[in-house]
Amino acid sequence: MKKSVSLIIENSKGELLFFLRDNKETIPYPNRWCLLGGGVDNGETFEQAIKREMLEEIELNLDTFSTFKQYIFSDRIETIFYKKIDLNLTSTLLHEGQKLKFFTKEEVLETNLGFDDNEIMKEFIESNHKSKEHFPTSFLQENLTRAKIDTST
Repeated sequence: MKKSVSLIIENSKGELLFFLRDNKETIPYPNRWCLLGGGVDNGETFEQAIKREMLEEIELNLDTFSTFKQYIFSDRIETIFYKKIDLNLTSTLLHEGQKLKFFTKEEVLETNLGFDDNEIMKEFIESNHKSKEHFPTSFLQENLTRAKIDTST
C-alpha cells in the first residue's frame, strides 16, 4: 500500500495553510486546495518524508513538529503532521501548485478540499488540537549520541 504524508500548518491567528493545486487535467484534484505533502519514498520514514516534502515544496526546513494522526485510506496510509509557525506568504516560495493561502477554520470547513483533506481537517478542527511540538526521534537520538561525554580519561 502507498504511504503519504501531509502537514497542517497553523499560524498564530489560528489560520490553516493550504496550497492551490495546478489546474492540469492529468493530476488528481486539479485546481483544488490541499494540505502540503506528498508520497513517502522507498526506505524513507514518515518523518523523513515530511521534512523532504516541505523543503521541496516551500523550502521550509522542518526541524520541530508533532504528529496529529495516521489514517488508513483505501489507497494509502497517510500520516498527518502539525507545525505552528507564522510564514510570510509573500516571501515563501511555492514550487508545486499555483499559490498558498491561510484559511480560517470556518473557511476550511466550507471549502471542497482535495484528496481526503476535508475529513482530516474536520477531525483536526473538532479535536481543538493543542499538541506540543517535539523534535523528531531521529533528531533526539543523533544529538544524544553527540552529547555523550567520554569519562574514561
